Amino acid sequence: MSAIVAVKARSRGGLLVVGYAVGTLTAMLAAVATAELWLLVILFLAAGLTLAFEDTLEGTIAGLTVPPEIRGTGYGVLATVNGIGDLLSSTLVGVVWSVAGAPVAFWGAAALCLVGTVALAIGHRGRGRHPDHRR
Repeated sequence: MSAIVAVKARSRGGLLVVGYAVGTLTAMLAAVATAELWLLVILFLAAGLTLAFEDTLEGTIAGLTVPPEIRGTGYGVLATVNGIGDLLSSTLVGVVWSVAGAPVAFWGAAALCLVGTVALAIGHRGRGRHPDHRR
């Protein structure tokens, strides 16, 4: 659904910033979450919304900004960078969780998410709208 919105939206990068911000809030919520059912439902809905934004929008933006003749390579680079990032972040959060506990691990993840969100927002604002090579 977010891919459809992204194709029609004027600011795809802005939507991705929103997705990253929701991810930051999700990590913050995980840091303070208790075993109360209503809070866990909100946490899992926020995590699902984050994935819906990030996974689909990153691919959509890559497909719309990378020239057609190298689009496959662009998707490959995106997948490789995401995979390495997933491995490193999961390892780091797991180590911190083991040493200092889950809340500290999730607060650390939230801090890194916030840095990424701010960097993306600054980069998006400074660069403006990405060209659409499909036109």
